[in-house]
Amino acid sequence: MSGSRDIGEDVTEICAVPENGVRVRNTGDVTVYVGGPDVQAEGAGQGYPVEPGASEDFTGAKAKESAVVPAPEGDMDPARLYGRTAPGQAGKVSFISVSMT
Repeated sequence: MSGSRDIGEDVTEICAVPENGVRVRNTGDVTVYVGGPDVQAEGAGQGYPVEPGASEDFTGAKAKESAVVPAPEGDMDPARLYGRTAPGQAGKVSFISVSMT
């Protein structure tokens, strides 16, 4: 899995985070804040800042299997990574699956 996304001041989904992880590179000119679906560019919900030209690795959750009780619908879906910039700014990120071992 790989690709790129334009990121602006509104929260934008970057990608799903596979179990083996994902590397996100800021290919734009402004800081991109990475986190969950409610990521903020400042304040209490501020995401992880990825500076222009920097790369960060994010690990995925290990899938849990239950032989007795099936997981609820959507419970086995991978986590998703979101990003945004400060108000009035626009950026770009690229992502690729990586092995964290």
